[in-house]
Amino acid sequence: MWLEFVERAEKGEQSFSALCAHYGVSRKTGYKWLRRFRELGVAGLEPRSRRPRTSPRKTPLAVVELIVRLRRENPHWSGPRLRQKLRERGVTPVPAVSTIDLILRRRRLPGATDGFELAADPLPTEANYRWRLCLGPVLRFADGVTAQPAMVHDEATDFMVGAGLLANPSDSSLVPLVERCFRRHGVPWRFAVTPEAPDANVPVRRHTAFTIWLMRVGVLVDFVAPVSSAPPVRDPLEHLARSSANFTCGTASVLLEQLRDQHNFCGSGESPQRHSPIALYRPSLRELPPVIPPPAYPPQAAIRLVSEKGTFTFQRQVVQLGRAFSGLEIELRSTPDAKSHRVFFVDQYLGRLERSEAESDETRPLNLRPD
Repeated sequence: MWLEFVERAEKGEQSFSALCAHYGVSRKTGYKWLRRFRELGVAGLEPRSRRPRTSPRKTPLAVVELIVRLRRENPHWSGPRLRQKLRERGVTPVPAVSTIDLILRRRRLPGATDGFELAADPLPTEANYRWRLCLGPVLRFADGVTAQPAMVHDEATDFMVGAGLLANPSDSSLVPLVERCFRRHGVPWRFAVTPEAPDANVPVRRHTAFTIWLMRVGVLVDFVAPVSSAPPVRDPLEHLARSSANFTCGTASVLLEQLRDQHNFCGSGESPQRHSPIALYRPSLRELPPVIPPPAYPPQAAIRLVSEKGTFTFQRQVVQLGRAFSGLEIELRSTPDAKSHRVFFVDQYLGRLERSEAESDETRPLNLRPD
């Protein structure tokens, strides 16, 4: 990202303010990276560690490994119980429950305060915690082309990370748009998806090739109920819809990008005291890998291969998962009480299987149960 940024800055084809807005960084940050590039070349664009040289209060590595081992061996233990076990083993000083929880979150293990559920690393109020895709109405432009405007925004800061016109709102159009956002601004932790459901108020967990792609690049998928676009997203989309008949598709694409930049600099204008999104947003430190790796699981994991029909077997019963998972591997994890199994794809929790249902004599396919 930064190499492309400084190369465009050196060419001077557009103003530096507009270039910074396009990449979602402040002018101060832009000048910082430009200065490093001029002083050190490409080597100056390598990220520098902000970790302090010394950390006297850091939890010893031996204690961290002990906490991780206790959690793996006893996933049902609570935070206070883990702390008590550390005290019984002579650990001094004993880490607080919040410290134990933070250690487990960093290791991507179930947090001490989250029961058996996977915990997310950042806070919901932080940038890149969750992005959302907002689609406008299908428009017909002056050149006869029909397309649907789309904007991807960061929920915590209202920053528009990307915008574009989709020839059709299918996975083949969504993946390139979101991939460009990932390569420009980094990868978020979560992505909000609004599925098509008979009841608009009940989100249905129906995975598609798009959500599979998100999970494979390390993004957790949140199925959310459909809501009307928030004002910061609705304003540019409504502006484009009102004037779509006056522009060609190419001109509308440029206008949509200009509306995105205008919003990032000025915000929605709802409050004069509100900071602009570009002042609040920071690019994600998680980079999109050049090649998406295949799903990887621990050696001892219980793995099932999903068939072409989107099914797999459990206790000699057929389980319906979805054709989007065809040819992929999923993992089964037994709950502490051994009454059910939880199904995961990479780090994404898909649902649970009740052992009592699998042991019944019914021949109909089983379905995952949401928590």
